[in-house]
Amino acid sequence: MENVISKKQKTGTPERKNNIMVPIRARYDS
Repeated sequence: MENVISKKQKTGTPERKNNIMVPIRARYDS
């Protein structure tokens, strides 16, 4: 269970951060 959660968090966190960071950066740039 811990391994599965760890993998999900490691895979989900970067994707979410990228998805959130890109729009925020674009908004700040504009």
